[in-house]
Amino acid sequence: QPMHDARGRVSVVFNGEIYNFRELRRELEGLGCRFRTSSDTEVLLHGWSAWGERLLQRLRGMFAFAIWDADSERLLLARDPFGEKPLFLQQRDGRLLFASEIKALLAAPEVPVAIDRRAVWSYLLYRYVPGPDTLFAGIRKLPPGSYGIWADGRLAVTRYFRPYDLGARPEVPLPVDPVGSFLRQLETAVELRMVSDVPYGAFLSGGIDSSAVVALMSRHSPHPVVTFSVGFAERQYSELDRARAIAREFHTEHHELPIHAEDLMAELPGLVAYRD
Repeated sequence: QPMHDARGRVSVVFNGEIYNFRELRRELEGLGCRFRTSSDTEVLLHGWSAWGERLLQRLRGMFAFAIWDADSERLLLARDPFGEKPLFLQQRDGRLLFASEIKALLAAPEVPVAIDRRAVWSYLLYRYVPGPDTLFAGIRKLPPGSYGIWADGRLAVTRYFRPYDLGARPEVPLPVDPVGSFLRQLETAVELRMVSDVPYGAFLSGGIDSSAVVALMSRHSPHPVVTFSVGFAERQYSELDRARAIAREFHTEHHELPIHAEDLMAELPGLVAYRD
């Protein structure tokens, strides 16, 4: 990356995974698009050329990406529906900087390093900073489920997704088998997220949700699922025994990491730095 189209007029930088990229690729090939790679990144290039902003309604995945269209001199910035992938912005003097980490923006000499004092109050109240603010003055987040178009020195942000459960919908009938319907949707979601060109695994706490995910992964993996569990040295607080039982049940390749108080204090500066 950046990846360019055959004419060198459309370019993309991309962080994330598009789970339904194979279906989208087949549709784009039917429209005459020719692919040079097997990656989901190239689907974004051709999808933008074919559908413009409507591409975002077709994507299933977690993503933050930027597409530069030299023909229209427009920059598209987009973030996945629930904000799994971050995208930070800094605008000043008709310039736009963007990055998936704040520390990348702070590396630019023209970006001032200053704390947003209002955001500090939010952090102390909520234990996080609600978007679009960050703890740094002048740096903000692109909201989840939104895209921005940068053109002529201005950024216009549009919301393309709203959660379906914002309110009760009594007019929508329940499925005949609600439990079965839920499990089928969950299984489809898990199977989609196993589409990857890199190794993957699962965090396993031994609780209901992570155990259900591992169980469903084991149905669709030709190899033992790789699982990871983190536990505390104090046995009364640790869930390693439960996680180990689930790992045995589904014959996973299981890895355990016990954490001590000394480990936390030793790693705390690094943890703070990664949190930006």
